[in-house]
Amino acid sequence: MKKAVFILAVMMTCFSHLHAQTYDYLTFQTSDGNLYSIKASGLVINFADGEMKAVSGSESLKLRLTELTRMYFSDTNGVDLAEIEGSMSPVLVFGVDGKQLGAYSNLDAARASLKPGVYVLKTGNRTVKMTVR
Repeated sequence: MKKAVFILAVMMTCFSHLHAQTYDYLTFQTSDGNLYSIKASGLVINFADGEMKAVSGSESLKLRLTELTRMYFSDTNGVDLAEIEGSMSPVLVFGVDGKQLGAYSNLDAARASLKPGVYVLKTGNRTVKMTVR
């Protein structure tokens, strides 16, 4: 009887691992609607002086706790261009250093003029990261 219970427990443990989903990113949403993602692999989070600092490899992210509204694991980096694709809203483009690189009439106009690289796009109350290859 003990052997049967043990075998059943081992089998349940094995099957539960088969159904477990792994997530590549932890995404944070701030009160202004901005999304920030960081790789979950090797992620270390510290809280001090009203701030959260997340570090994963060479990536780091610092947010004020009063601005943080939501955080969740995701299998993508939180970037969803579908939210602004097809929109005719003006788009502001920033480099990864935070400097504004341009203002465009819509996402298509921004894409057509950007060189390969990583950019931050802001339109309305949405902010997303975009890689141009």
